[in-house]
Amino acid sequence: MVPGALVSAGRPSHGLDGFRATHEEAKAAARVTLHSSARSHDRTVLFEDVRLAALLTSDPERARSFVRDELGALGHSREALLRETVRVYLECNCSPATAAARLDV
Repeated sequence: MVPGALVSAGRPSHGLDGFRATHEEAKAAARVTLHSSARSHDRTVLFEDVRLAALLTSDPERARSFVRDELGALGHSREALLRETVRVYLECNCSPATAAARLDV
């Protein structure tokens, strides 16, 4: 693997139209990964793993508008630590102890 390289893959498909669809999915997966604030150390991403995020961010300006409308002040860049804490808490099935351990708190 080349250091810093990103490999993305769409879902398998058949024919020329399938090739195009797979290519578009791979580009969407790469876009999601490259614009993610929680960049993975694993630089291989499958479209199937980021499908929802790809859909939700296919129109970045509308996505930003949605975040502003839904999160209000919580969407501001200075609240990044709070958003990260909430994300980890939810990933830990709302377990304060597990989240605290993951966050080294």
